Amino acid sequence: MLDICSTFAVDRHLVFNSSKTKCIRFTSKDARWIASLPFPSLRLDDIQLEFVNQWKHLGHIFSFNLKHSASIDNEVKRLFSSFNSFFHAFKGASPSVLCRLLQAHSAIFYGCQLWSCNDRELNRLRVA
Repeated sequence: MLDICSTFAVDRHLVFNSSKTKCIRFTSKDARWIASLPFPSLRLDDIQLEFVNQWKHLGHIFSFNLKHSASIDNEVKRLFSSFNSFFHAFKGASPSVLCRLLQAHSAIFYGCQLWSCNDRELNRLRVA
């Protein structure tokens, strides 16, 4: 399949950035034994691709174990940072103005529809 991608790119004068291309071998809880098996090296444009356990793409963190906790942790950290900056910038505003601005500013969980949360992760989001 990677050869097909390389041929496609050459035919259309496109370039893949092999240094930014990563591979993840996703495994479900029932198939963790697969992760212990040797995996063939994959090459793109004659460069060996790196295998990683998690990778951030378009703001979402993909993990090998199909869990979303890394993405949720990242978003909670961003939420706290954003709110601290927000309240510092508008510290003199009235509570009603703060509430209105906060409602407009609270689109921080972009992409959260991808998450399948367990009870612990949902509770962390409620507390945040």
